Amino acid sequence: MPGFWLLYMLFFAIPFPMILYYAINSEFDVTTLKDQNPWLALSILGLSILLWLILLIGYFQKWILQIFITSNNMERIKNGGLIREAKIINAVKISGRKAKFNTYELQLLFRNLSDTEITHKTEIMDMKPHERRFETGKKIKLILNREFNKEPYFIIASSEGKINIKGLFLRVLGWLLFLSAVAGYYLYSYHDESQAMVGAL
Repeated sequence: MPGFWLLYMLFFAIPFPMILYYAINSEFDVTTLKDQNPWLALSILGLSILLWLILLIGYFQKWILQIFITSNNMERIKNGGLIREAKIINAVKISGRKAKFNTYELQLLFRNLSDTEITHKTEIMDMKPHERRFETGKKIKLILNREFNKEPYFIIASSEGKINIKGLFLRVLGWLLFLSAVAGYYLYSYHDESQAMVGAL
């Protein structure tokens, strides 16, 4: 469902304004533009490029850089974290029937960095379902992040921070396609809106 609303918002943010523009836009005498101040159009163009750059950089960080950041954080916590034993007081399977791996929402009971007993919910993907490790009543080992103000606050001791090369390649490819689509549309719009006057520049 979150994916549907994301696509819904993207439709009204990108394709819908384009559809309206091309449906409403009509032919006009471009020679009248020579008497207009170009700075407003250039300012809007510059603002649009800036906003797209912010969006593209944000997606690059989220899709690609975050993978390396997460992997490095996991290794740092494993090497310098505090080991605690946690009891699973509730486990709910939240993955679908056709999912490759089972995903559980666990409610854990353990002692935090200040040695206070707390409960905390987390999601875990079970790569070894045959071991039945994540069932109510069982205990697992956690490694707490000593830097309590930085995420993740803890990791499962058996977690592995390996980078999925295939997944990373697909993310990079997706980002490059997105970048190409944005750049390509700017070029298309320039040639389309120039009213065949590109060669006059």
